[in-house]
Amino acid sequence: MKILFYCCGSENLGVEALSAYLKQAGHEVALLFDPQPGNNFYFNMPFINRCISRESLIKKALAFSPELIAVSFLTNQLLSVRTFMRHMKKHISVPVIAGGIHATVLPEELIKEDWVNMLCVGEGEGAMAELAEKMSRNEKIDNIANLWIKKEDGTVIKNRPRPLIANLDAIPIPDKNIFVNYGVISRRLMVMTSRGCPYTCTYCINSYRDKIYEKETYLRRKSVAAVIDELVFYKEKYKPAFIQFYDDVFSYNKAWLREFNEPYKRLINLPYECYITPSTADDETLSLLKSSGCVSVIMGVQSGSEEVRKKLLNRHYSNNTVIETAKRIKKYRLKLITEYIFGLPGDDYHTMISSYELNDKLNAHYTGSFIFYPFAHTHLTEYCIENGYLSEENKKNAYEGIGSMHYFKSLINNPDKELIYKFYAVLPLYNKMNKFFKKVLVRQLNKKWGKRHRLLNVVSVPLIDISYVMNKVLRVPCIIFKTRAFLKNK
Repeated sequence: MKILFYCCGSENLGVEALSAYLKQAGHEVALLFDPQPGNNFYFNMPFINRCISRESLIKKALAFSPELIAVSFLTNQLLSVRTFMRHMKKHISVPVIAGGIHATVLPEELIKEDWVNMLCVGEGEGAMAELAEKMSRNEKIDNIANLWIKKEDGTVIKNRPRPLIANLDAIPIPDKNIFVNYGVISRRLMVMTSRGCPYTCTYCINSYRDKIYEKETYLRRKSVAAVIDELVFYKEKYKPAFIQFYDDVFSYNKAWLREFNEPYKRLINLPYECYITPSTADDETLSLLKSSGCVSVIMGVQSGSEEVRKKLLNRHYSNNTVIETAKRIKKYRLKLITEYIFGLPGDDYHTMISSYELNDKLNAHYTGSFIFYPFAHTHLTEYCIENGYLSEENKKNAYEGIGSMHYFKSLINNPDKELIYKFYAVLPLYNKMNKFFKKVLVRQLNKKWGKRHRLLNVVSVPLIDISYVMNKVLRVPCIIFKTRAFLKNK
């Protein structure tokens, strides 16, 4: 069966896994990808998106003649996906199945969309393979676990969830090749060794996933042998220079890290970066990371206020623990990248300046800042609704992906949103300054919000992680050129 995936914005590791799984089952898979180079974490210049025309994407889809279109996206991509898929449906009248985290979290809303015929709620490998097999045989598809099916009369069949894939080694090596023609695969290679997280931070979608799978263990990890095989394959095929592990927490299992250490050094021997937490960064863990090839770690501190972390975020560690963790990280000569969230419910000058003050004690190499976004059904979003921090209008906006973790668009009720934007805008730059210039920047936080703060944010953005940002920004022309060339190629 011919299956066309559509996604936009950036490389999608979930689609890569699905493509590999479906190809292994004997189906023909292609990718239609809109890189939307003008919209990313670092800048918002939508006019650049005109470099990739909607018509060229439609023509490429028509040339493939799909029998099924699968769309995977995040909540903040919904508006873009909706616009494109409505246009697509005017030209290609085949069933569309939507999946990804948005479909899992908000299925009742998404199934009402006029361009959606089916939903995959939860993991997609087994459900998509069963759907493709049944469609290729012209069999009934009404009873496939994990799928919601919208009938012609508008009624919806909501099938039971299927068990999680307990053994991730059963999934073949993710198919990065589908993104190659779009210029997305760079020498900084994205890899995930696990699914899920050992923690339930209130602002994160994992706090909702655990509700869905309360009778199962959502946190699972590939064996070391499977990860090494995957990395060896990627190393030979794509010649990466750096590995970016995107696991929510890479360092949570010391036994796994001990086993990982030797074969990674021997067979891969590439520098890498990963996510850690203060509670998964003791001496042995950091020593294992360093000796295997880790050069930098990302630690989400989120707030400098212990009270905010404990009461709002379900992050139960003291500032002293964070400081001691940072000292250990430096002891092992690892670069530390810290991350903070501004605009949390109840945030004021005191709580937000505490993040600056704590970060001063961590000697972070880089620092990233975010604006809190109330993703649907997370514990913190429910708290915001119950306590009047999220209006009914902005709740709807959040469900539609309106607003942003960036670009100064907070949806939370706060008497001084401009103060939030100033703290968010300045922190990465503040982190790199000496004491004198830090005092200068803090004074800017007391100035009226204006162009100077937006300018400071432009300067701040590269200082989140210069090598990563430059890799993203400098690749934009390459991505545009390769995408245009591939779409024209018959």
